Amino acid sequence: MKILVLSLLRIGDIAMSAGVLRDLRARYPEAQIDLLLNKQCSQIAPLLKSVDHFYYFDRQALQAGLGDANAPVFQSYELLNELLDQVTETHYDLAINLTQYRLSGWLMGLIPAKKRIGLVLEADGRASFNSNWFRYMNVQIDQEGVEVFHFNDIFRFALGLENAVQTELVSSNSQQPALVETEAGQLEAHAIVGESKTLVSVQMLTSDTKKDYPLVQYVRALSDFAKRHPDAQLAILAAPFEQERLEPVVSQLKAAGHKAFLAVTSFEGALSVVKRSRLLITLDTSIKHLAAAVGTPVLEICVGSADPYRTGADLQGAIVLQSKEACAPCSHSKACHRETHFCSSRISSSAVALVAGELYEKRTFQLAAIAEDESEDLEILRVDRKAAGFYALTPVAEDFTEANIGRWIDLQCKKLWITGNEAPDDLGTEILKLSRFLKAHHTKVADFEWRHLLEDFERRAMEIEGRINGFKAGLRYLHGTYEDPQKLSEFVRGLIHFREKTRGSALFSSFRKSLDQVIEDDISPAFTRFRHIHDAVSEIEARTQLHLKILRTLTSLLAGEGAFDSQEHL
Repeated sequence: MKILVLSLLRIGDIAMSAGVLRDLRARYPEAQIDLLLNKQCSQIAPLLKSVDHFYYFDRQALQAGLGDANAPVFQSYELLNELLDQVTETHYDLAINLTQYRLSGWLMGLIPAKKRIGLVLEADGRASFNSNWFRYMNVQIDQEGVEVFHFNDIFRFALGLENAVQTELVSSNSQQPALVETEAGQLEAHAIVGESKTLVSVQMLTSDTKKDYPLVQYVRALSDFAKRHPDAQLAILAAPFEQERLEPVVSQLKAAGHKAFLAVTSFEGALSVVKRSRLLITLDTSIKHLAAAVGTPVLEICVGSADPYRTGADLQGAIVLQSKEACAPCSHSKACHRETHFCSSRISSSAVALVAGELYEKRTFQLAAIAEDESEDLEILRVDRKAAGFYALTPVAEDFTEANIGRWIDLQCKKLWITGNEAPDDLGTEILKLSRFLKAHHTKVADFEWRHLLEDFERRAMEIEGRINGFKAGLRYLHGTYEDPQKLSEFVRGLIHFREKTRGSALFSSFRKSLDQVIEDDISPAFTRFRHIHDAVSEIEARTQLHLKILRTLTSLLAGEGAFDSQEHL
């Protein structure tokens, strides 16, 4: 089998999805797996041992050829054509687009693979995904809030890797690091850090100043941490172009009597330094994904447009500090609109130092107390990759509230609905995972409290089921009269009222996206709008039925009714 993967974003995105490539290799151990990536990201190639061959998309040369008046007219065309000739010489069985934007879609449209998954744009402009998960990813990009899936989960679910990597056949392969050290990187790291057992790596700068933590606060945090842990050696990571800016930082830390030094490395060297570290303190950079790939504990200071719910370090137990500023995370493409960068200034240096100390000492029992002390300004979140079967980012001391429990139930429901997996055995297994996850995060909640909340959720779900039955009857009546603007408007008014009823619900608020699309569509032809309304009602009906199955089984599992039996309860 021959597989081509397109990943045309930044180097951090490739590092983040390295685990997906590893799991793809575990799923298809005998396959030829090739990767097409941007040429400026080529330094990651030696670390990706799951990949057999690399193609490089030279965006800069293509853009230069289009913008340079002295360049031959067809220079960029010829460069692109040469790349496509190389790619199409290999007759791929499967092409996978991990990049959800127009250029990669057009390239996918030009690759004659037997099967293509991810965004594909054909010559006539039609878009296809060949996967419910990639179609969902296209919608999720515009969604705000925490009711989303990590990009790595979307890739794994879309490619059928979720269960494959758990099988006995491939488990040994899937446990390999997502990125593998090179000999050059090891030698570089040894020359810089030696054999230190108390190394703490620190990444202090990002490619976007919006995501930077003020250096004054960062230095104060590191100094506070080093006072409590005088044995710690602080390796301030730097690319060569960052050296001049970070040298004064290291001088300040040294002047205060702390063990600090500047670690100017290549990308390969950075991986090896991070792997030798007891902890990585970082911002939203590619370095956090290097740490996740080799299993080094991560503390991420999440500022500006950083979105840990979609692109956080995919590592069990990683910790995220995030400001409670209402405007965070903000858009990548826009500058901060406020006079002060509040989302960074509200994260106190003392909180960073205390949390770093807990991770350095390999303990977490004080994190909840720190979170409570900082609760006005800051959230402390922890990654749980194991319990629920997908990436879950939860407050270290998550409250037992409708909003929190509803969020996890709705995410599980959304996962099942997108996958289209309603087989009783598999559905029961997924709900069992969810029950264990909820129980693990709310150990002090009594059975009667679970029963009260879940039965209340079930009552509301049954009310929605009744409303949906009414909408279905209305659609049958509307089927022959949808061209009557008054009748169509009356039906839409009913949807508006329904949307308002569900807007504040923790369990059903995600219905709003589907409802918004059909309610606000006042330009489509009557038949098209009627069809979209019919699809939205069908979606909400299917998801409500899934909600009810999940809720009834969870009530049994969490409220003490007895042993789990997927056939009996479902």
